[in-house]
Amino acid sequence: MFRLLAAAALAAATLTAAQASDMQWDDSTSAKIDKNIQQLMKQAQTPGLALAVIHDGKLLKASYYGLASVEYGVPVSADTAFWLASVSKQFTAAAIMVLEQRGKLALDDSIRKYLPELPKSWSGIKIRHLLTQTSGLNGYEDDRDACVICEPDLGKPLQISDYLQQVAKLKPDFSPGEEFHYGDTNPELLAIIASRVAGKPFPQLMHDAVFQPAGMTGAYIYDYDRVMPNQVTGYAVSHGVLRHDFNRDSFLQLDHKNFGGAGNIFATLKDVIHWNAALNGNTLLSNKNRQQMWTPVRLNSGETAPYGFNFEVHEFPGGKVIGHNGIAGTEIWKLPAQKLDIIVLSNRGMSYSWAYVTSIADTLGVLDGLTPERMAEELGTAIASDQDKLPQGHYVWRWADMLDMDLRLWQEGGSVKGSFAGVPVQPYALADGRTMLYSKLFWFPRRNAFPSTLAIKPDGITLGWDEDDTVPIHRVAAAD
Repeated sequence: MFRLLAAAALAAATLTAAQASDMQWDDSTSAKIDKNIQQLMKQAQTPGLALAVIHDGKLLKASYYGLASVEYGVPVSADTAFWLASVSKQFTAAAIMVLEQRGKLALDDSIRKYLPELPKSWSGIKIRHLLTQTSGLNGYEDDRDACVICEPDLGKPLQISDYLQQVAKLKPDFSPGEEFHYGDTNPELLAIIASRVAGKPFPQLMHDAVFQPAGMTGAYIYDYDRVMPNQVTGYAVSHGVLRHDFNRDSFLQLDHKNFGGAGNIFATLKDVIHWNAALNGNTLLSNKNRQQMWTPVRLNSGETAPYGFNFEVHEFPGGKVIGHNGIAGTEIWKLPAQKLDIIVLSNRGMSYSWAYVTSIADTLGVLDGLTPERMAEELGTAIASDQDKLPQGHYVWRWADMLDMDLRLWQEGGSVKGSFAGVPVQPYALADGRTMLYSKLFWFPRRNAFPSTLAIKPDGITLGWDEDDTVPIHRVAAAD
């Protein structure tokens, strides 16, 4: 679920200055967004959600939907604190950049300057490599021998010394700067470095260096021992039933408040709106450092990967998208050409948060270039001339027994129709024999995105992006 597409980015379509600045907005636009979001929430079984739409620095819309707690019937409100999950990573990167601006560290410093407990052979890993997920260190969550969260001592703060001892067991997958590999180890090490450089516990550092200057009065690093008011309850769906989010429970019950740079921030929608404004201005970062964070990393080969300093950076037919998502159902998008910022916070884990964001962007007319032909091109093939051999049936992809993704393909009106998690998709036969599942809401080629192709082969059925990035999917019924 956490691998990045290796396909080349699409060329951006040209936008005139008028197109970029003349965003059409009125009550009907806002009402259409409400209708679409509520429909998606129903389809994905998302209990609660908050969103914001900001254009050219002006807040056009801040809306709240559904329940923060299903058990107690508590509605989502301006005071609801959402778990940001991996959206937290960009805040950790910002803390590093603030320290860099103060002359406390340099991005090309070896990480062993601040983490001497780590192997000497890692001396070539720089802070910059941690920021861009190019250090070669696989996620500690990916290595059972070095996994400190696989069998955690729940509710007891994880000590930095214990964590570093575990991380030191990792065997780098590649040389620093050679490849991109997304995971939690890099931002956790950044948090420890930042804390040591500042001489403060990580939660205090984040409050002083990031939250307070940005005006994020309700933001905090999660503390297992503290009861925080208005904290949202997290949910997931398994076997069609709404349940507590096991990712949240397993991740947060392991109390690593001592660093927690990978995903431990809780914040309200208002907090994230203030964060967005701080990023767009010079409240926290210089323009130079802000642009560094939003620039795709250049690998040793000279090629680039669509990731900056804990921000994903992609081109699509309309311009650049800068943002990140979180496993808790959170997402931030920045579209510089359109001067548009979109924020979605929800409490439905793995809830396709990008579908909510792209739904808003589509309503505003900025996704018109995402055609089936372009999607096929991104997948390295073309749409087949013969569309009569599309598969039909009911398929289920179940991830970790806590994530249901229903795919249905059926005949209707002389053609095959489809839906994924209740969201309409249009199937297309591809020239290479796969079936493409097209939807603007799930299209965007990115890490942790919707698997866009279905392949039925003698050895089984797979759902994925290409031959190297697929997952098994089980056919549970014929067309129904």
